[in-house]
Amino acid sequence: AANSGNMTGVGSLINETMNLTIISMAPSSCHLEPLHKRLPSSLKIERLKGMCCKAFDIEMEKQLLHFRSADDKNNPFPTELDDDEHTIGYYGVKDGDEIIMNET
Repeated sequence: AANSGNMTGVGSLINETMNLTIISMAPSSCHLEPLHKRLPSSLKIERLKGMCCKAFDIEMEKQLLHFRSADDKNNPFPTELDDDEHTIGYYGVKDGDEIIMNET
């Protein structure tokens, strides 16, 4: 609840949240259930990696994140989320998309 005091702009944030599925493909955690999260488009990749670290027990620096668009499930080349300082919105992640976590 680190952001509990930050209630400014809540109305605009609601419009920018999306339902995402986060799936681990890492050998040590691929048997775990995917995460289903409602996240803001302003979420930085670094924070997303922190969530994956907690859920799948893979160190942040060993994570490799990609996203697969719900509109393009047959694309064999998901987009790499390769800059921790960028947001998921920057990469074009949308409601219903999948985040795929792998281990380097």
